[in-house]
Amino acid sequence: TYRKNGRWGEAREWYLKTFAFSHAPVPRIESVHTFGALADLDLTQGHLREAAAYWRRALMVIQDQATHGSYSLPIIGWVYIRLAEVLYEWNEMATAWEHLRPGLERVELGGDVRGMIAGYLIAGRLKLADGDIAATEQYLERARPLVENAPFPDWIDRLERLQLEFWLAQGRLQEAAGWADEILRSEAVEERP
Repeated sequence: TYRKNGRWGEAREWYLKTFAFSHAPVPRIESVHTFGALADLDLTQGHLREAAAYWRRALMVIQDQATHGSYSLPIIGWVYIRLAEVLYEWNEMATAWEHLRPGLERVELGGDVRGMIAGYLIAGRLKLADGDIAATEQYLERARPLVENAPFPDWIDRLERLQLEFWLAQGRLQEAAGWADEILRSEAVEERP
């Protein structure tokens, strides 16, 4: 609730308190979720280094022998994919792929639609950065039906951003301009009383 209402300091405080709720030895099963929540909170505020540190801690817990087999494939995949996104932002493309591949494998095997959307979109951005237009288009087309049929409206903007970048990379300026005009028209309609 705090996070959804932009009260990030209080949200962080309560996430950190969850580590004290159990007398079980660390790493605890719940810690991966808490590290992920803390990472997302930092991403919301533009703190990439802190977010990456939390995703890495979550990955360490997942890989720890004491918790081996305790996490579902989608959760493991999500951690890999989110860390890959941060690595992409730092232009560490090879390392991003090293994290994205196992992440995509796990979310696909686990049937996690949100994870697949995130994975396909970051894969498309990585391929676009490599200049591989055909692979970018394939990832776009894999993500599109999932975004259109899933209850995750926040992913529509990310899909549209990749679509726009794809058109610009192809030199398809007319499609990009048409899309921008459509967005401006829809925003103008929404602003009317």
